[in-house]
Amino acid sequence: MPSLNQLIAVFPDNESLMKHKKQIYESWTNGKYYLCGHILLNEDDDITNTHLEMIHEKNNNAYACNTWENESINRSRNEYNEFNKLYADYKKMN
Repeated sequence: MPSLNQLIAVFPDNESLMKHKKQIYESWTNGKYYLCGHILLNEDDDITNTHLEMIHEKNNNAYACNTWENESINRSRNEYNEFNKLYADYKKMN
């Protein structure tokens, strides 16, 4: 299973991956990042099918009370869709 760093090595120009990478330098993350806004991981932790399934479940059960929450849910869903595609592409290559 690939980590964030392994995905970046294969897809170095992907904006979503780089956004996640930048999170590790924010003081509030303590050197970690939130995968699709939900799961706190180290940059070298494997991203597993279980992680992606958990995110999918959270996104499917999310309910927005206002436009800010709705935008956050949509952003997470879009990140999930992109990660899922990158993950599948990575697995095909390896």
